[in-house]
Amino acid sequence: MRDHLHDLWEDLDLPEAYPTVDPRAVRRRVDAVLDSAKGRGPRRPLRVALAGLLLAAAGITASISIALADTGQALPPIVSDPPAVSDPPAVTPTPTLPPDDHGWSIIITPEDYDSGNPTRDRTDEISALPVYPSGPLSAEAQQAAAEDLADALDTTLRGTDGPGVFLLADGTQLSFSADAPEVVIEPTYCSPADLLSRLTGGGAVETAKSVHYSFSGEPDTQSRSFPADTGQPLEEQLLDYTFSAARSDSATSLRLTLTLVQQGVYPIRSTEEALSLFRAGNYFGVETRPEEARVLWVQLIYRTDGIGSSFLQPFYEIIYMQAYWDLTPVMHTEKVHRYSSISSAYVPAVTDPYLDELRPTWYINDTDTGHGIYAPS
Repeated sequence: MRDHLHDLWEDLDLPEAYPTVDPRAVRRRVDAVLDSAKGRGPRRPLRVALAGLLLAAAGITASISIALADTGQALPPIVSDPPAVSDPPAVTPTPTLPPDDHGWSIIITPEDYDSGNPTRDRTDEISALPVYPSGPLSAEAQQAAAEDLADALDTTLRGTDGPGVFLLADGTQLSFSADAPEVVIEPTYCSPADLLSRLTGGGAVETAKSVHYSFSGEPDTQSRSFPADTGQPLEEQLLDYTFSAARSDSATSLRLTLTLVQQGVYPIRSTEEALSLFRAGNYFGVETRPEEARVLWVQLIYRTDGIGSSFLQPFYEIIYMQAYWDLTPVMHTEKVHRYSSISSAYVPAVTDPYLDELRPTWYINDTDTGHGIYAPS
């Protein structure tokens, strides 16, 4: 019997796999952006608001072999381009457990899953990216960030309401995460885009929305507002998309990620290599048949929740579907054939020589999802 996903793929004219393109060396552009970071101007203060805080204030110690880019110290040589892939990685054994019968998100069209990431279909324009420390902010760093945010919102601190919770004079509450360098701003009296524009000094803001559906077909819309950086290098667009973005899944609260001191610039692997690793079963994500996956697109992301890793580091996010997924047994709606399943696989973007140092991990529902060479040691 013909699966309805076949019709969807033909209607959308989607490719069977992500096309191979030649990597482009843009390391010098990354260096130029990082060297000028202190002079970025007033329109994007969020990522630089905490630049003066010492790493020790965050309660994090790191043994990094790459020197900070803005210290004036001589950097050791770093290969600009990821190593060439001569042979595909060895295929790991097929998982003994049966794979999931559907992806972890329910959509109507694949574009429902798109959240506006600027690197979609452009990942090979980037060959190196910075890494940041993870973990929660210290009490001193929280105080400094709260003062910066209050000033950006044209108000003042009124007091605290327990550890990590700051009250502003205009009624806004700032709640800092105990696990990650994040703050939730609530309640808000304007849209995510308007709030971000205020925080970034009135700069242009872009908003993207993604929609996921419940098993009963109810939509859950999430919005992400970020600086409109179409004239900036792609690396800068990715950093602003990640660290200068207001995220919201409700009308009353917004979440921001606050970065600390950059820990260095690392070379990243090519898109071709990331896809080869995924096909061979070396990825983070749900159990699936990666050799059969229909890849829709690939993009670069930073994992910012801080769980299980000491660093905020880049990953390749591979968006894919499977022909064998079937929503019929799990969806409680007569219109089940409107919907499809979609999922993401994550491959560490930093090249292999640095993986032991950065120890990338990924959890789904508090379960470690390591596969193949990235399984926990």
